[in-house]
Amino acid sequence: MWHDQDNVLKRFFWMSPLQVTLLRLYGEVLVVDTSENRNNMKYSVATIMVVDSENKSRNVAYCLSHRQDQETFIWLFQQLKQVMESKTPILSLNAVFSDRALAIAIGIREVWPAVFHGICLWHLLENIKQNLLGTLGGSYNAFLSQFMELYSCGSVHHFEEAADKLLRDWPETASYMKNSILPDRAKWGWAWVGTRFTAGLRTTGRVESEHKNQKLVGLGPNCGLLDSFDRLNKRTQQQSDSEIREKIKVFFS
Repeated sequence: MWHDQDNVLKRFFWMSPLQVTLLRLYGEVLVVDTSENRNNMKYSVATIMVVDSENKSRNVAYCLSHRQDQETFIWLFQQLKQVMESKTPILSLNAVFSDRALAIAIGIREVWPAVFHGICLWHLLENIKQNLLGTLGGSYNAFLSQFMELYSCGSVHHFEEAADKLLRDWPETASYMKNSILPDRAKWGWAWVGTRFTAGLRTTGRVESEHKNQKLVGLGPNCGLLDSFDRLNKRTQQQSDSEIREKIKVFFS
């Protein structure tokens, strides 16, 4: 827990023993996302997820916080790092997927400078749509098709050639693409993503879907912080099927 100078709780991070084990077993790739309007304090909920050996999503950590700034994410990732390194490491973290939030990017860079940060493709496409649909109008779908060809390039050389062609063919998009999208090419282009182990991830969709499940267990604007804690733990228990418990038992026996 972290309190401000007035001793008010501002950040609360926790993991169950099972979640600690899941993180140590499957934490080569993490997915991070936040949701709002989940409690009456208006604290955001950050959910950290892994993908297990059966391709199932597993929530491994939660954090309630009053802000989604870089200090919060640095603090959050430091807690995760401490857990992963608290015993002899079973594996090393290879990648973290998130949306394009600058605070998350700074947090990853500060705590795990050598770890690959993958940007969610869905969020990337939504950003492009919001910024270029009005400019391109009826030509937007043609532009998007060419952009997806750029995204799919299998080598850095072909990517750079395709990027130059995209800017020549669509000069009205050049300023936005050069300043906002292409600088992060190594975080979303397949020429870079495709060379890494990412547990099959290209988006944060697994956590986005999890937000719906959190609503189903009762998280919402009428929840107090203790209610949020209890209901997120309830959601963790829903994911803790007998199959994963038996595998963990065998692994550590």
